[in-house]
Amino acid sequence: MQRWILLVIAMFSTACLAQGQVNPMPLETPGVELMTTPFSIPECKPAVGVTFKLQRISDYLVELIASGLKPGETPYVYYMTNGKGGGFPGNIVRESGELFTDLNWSDFRADLLEPPEGQLSATWDITLVHVRGVECAAITLP
Repeated sequence: MQRWILLVIAMFSTACLAQGQVNPMPLETPGVELMTTPFSIPECKPAVGVTFKLQRISDYLVELIASGLKPGETPYVYYMTNGKGGGFPGNIVRESGELFTDLNWSDFRADLLEPPEGQLSATWDITLVHVRGVECAAITLP
């Protein structure tokens, strides 16, 4: 009888321990999105109340402007043209929920700036990934 009670207690203890364990999950830094390849850009899923636009400053400088974002987050910006691209963390979103980030194409690799052969300009697809959705816009430069 004592063995039976010990067996039941051991099984109960094991079940309690198993319930208390948390499956190991990778740690994430809040507001930082990891990019595996330039081609793993998420599909556009605009969030209600978020506005996103690109404003051309010069042939090589564009201002990314967004509002309605979560204050303090750091969205990820992806860029793509002519089948090539990359990404980087944007600026931290202001307390007002606004984001302003300059995209200076001269900072990126020169071969990404070149329009397709025979063309004078290239269209850039810009994707903003934030905690509530994925915003997309395009701009043609120069």
